[in-house]
Amino acid sequence: MSNVDATVSILSAIPITKVAKVFSASTSLGFTVTKRSVQGFKSLGAAGNGFSKVLQSGGQSLTPKTLQALNLTKEQGRNAIHALKSELRLPNNFHGKIMGNGDYLHPSTGEWLGNLFDYVR
Repeated sequence: MSNVDATVSILSAIPITKVAKVFSASTSLGFTVTKRSVQGFKSLGAAGNGFSKVLQSGGQSLTPKTLQALNLTKEQGRNAIHALKSELRLPNNFHGKIMGNGDYLHPSTGEWLGNLFDYVR
């Protein structure tokens, strides 16, 4: 059983009320499932822990607690946030919300801007 099939079997029993904008893997059932597409569900057990938890909102630097929760070094976190802001042409003084799965959201609108793990080297 592939990871996608396992995820689909887990999700089939859950009423899906929240769907993400970004998708990565198609299934034979005609829909796509990613880690982001299950953001917000608390009923997935270990697979869903912390997805919707805001780790940090604002601040000039990533806190040690945020870095620990994301399992990133200070350098990895700093480089990822700078690369994301640079790619999106966000000013250095822009401070979004960092979620438990690494998603970076606009602080006012909640719009998904990217994921820090996409920028970790």
